[in-house]
Amino acid sequence: MTDSFEYPIKEWVEIKDDYENGSLIIGNGASIALHSKFGFSSLKEEAEKLSLLNEDISKLFTEFNTCDFELILRLVWHAKLVNKHLGIMDQKIDSAYDN
Repeated sequence: MTDSFEYPIKEWVEIKDDYENGSLIIGNGASIALHSKFGFSSLKEEAEKLSLLNEDISKLFTEFNTCDFELILRLVWHAKLVNKHLGIMDQKIDSAYDN
């Protein structure tokens, strides 16, 4: 059985009135295509400048030698899953994930 869906690509001018006051979420690759400042290293630098990363999160970026927010989020999410399945209550992991 094959499900076939057709999603036509439309010009912005055709649909823009439907999205007044709306939001558009695009992947990081598409963002970088628009401007290099959307790269992980630039985003991390800006987050640090605005003090958006707590000390624990900063330590994770250092420990894993990365600027990749998606990697850090995935690692903390995995830690949450491991803790959950082992019956470990850890508010610090939950807080890190939220941050």
